[in-house]
Amino acid sequence: MHVIFRVDASQSIGLGHLMRCLALAGYFSPKHHVTFLINKTTHPLYKALNHGHFKALIMPDLLTPKEEVYWLNENVELKSVDWLVLDGYQFSEAYRFALSSMLISKHCLFAVFDDNNDQGQLFANCIINGNEHASLLDYRYTASTAELCLGAQYRIIRQAFAAYQNIDNPVTERHEITVIMGGSDTKNLTLSILQRLHVVLPQVVINVITGQAYPHLNVLTPFVQAHPRMLKHHHNCQNVEALFARSRLAISAGGTTQYELQACCTPTILLMVANNQEIACNMASKQEMAHVLDFRKTANLVKLVADVEQFWLDENRLIKMHNTMKAKAVLNGAENIINAFMKKLDSK
Repeated sequence: MHVIFRVDASQSIGLGHLMRCLALAGYFSPKHHVTFLINKTTHPLYKALNHGHFKALIMPDLLTPKEEVYWLNENVELKSVDWLVLDGYQFSEAYRFALSSMLISKHCLFAVFDDNNDQGQLFANCIINGNEHASLLDYRYTASTAELCLGAQYRIIRQAFAAYQNIDNPVTERHEITVIMGGSDTKNLTLSILQRLHVVLPQVVINVITGQAYPHLNVLTPFVQAHPRMLKHHHNCQNVEALFARSRLAISAGGTTQYELQACCTPTILLMVANNQEIACNMASKQEMAHVLDFRKTANLVKLVADVEQFWLDENRLIKMHNTMKAKAVLNGAENIINAFMKKLDSK
């Protein structure tokens, strides 16, 4: 099976879509062929994250939807491709229609990552939405003939995290905090959080994780260096599962990182920073797998620090959240997606 991922990343749109595609790609066996189709802006970020595992085709920046579909038709041998997987909010309904029409002529199947079914008609052969609420989103109106990979059983986490589900690392033996605000921290919250946390918990080691697209190293680095015993900075660190697994508490943006924290059974305070995170964050709160604060309009750092201090001291609450994650975390979602791809391909 040959699969192409069409995805982009930048400081403005973050790394989440690219990370999700790379995570899924990592589950394909060597007998499958995986290619990433990215623009020039994405390329340096892709190189930093991919480590040479998958081939990339680089396309020009700033193409209109019509121009991009034409470029793909002229420059990519799609007749040898079985699936094209699309991930990104910037891809419009008109683009998906044009791309789908072109792929039909190439006998190539089309899959779309979707999070909230609020982007119009999807025109896909397969929809992937690993959020808990996915089955409630009425895809019959936007993807009536598609194979639906919906719900937690199709949730993707990177392979390295699956191993930590079976490691007995109880909250009582964890002594660190991890702060991870996504690949680019689009609201620039990391430094502000650290400036307050180190005052209220001065004896606690805080792991600070920033992604390749993080644009504020010039101010973050001096602050971290001024507190070497307390703050440990990990920039563009891919092997974060060990940090998660020894963290008594994590503070995370409300994106897909929450699922990897769940795999490591790490009690988490999720900061909802974008509208597309609302349903998933609220579901995590309802299931008692995270405590959620809404930072979309106002970053209430006073409330955050107060909640962190309260959680840190409330061991029973941390243990309860840890045990809930251990019971509910999903580890085989990527494998289920690949099986759905192969089944659909066999029936084509």
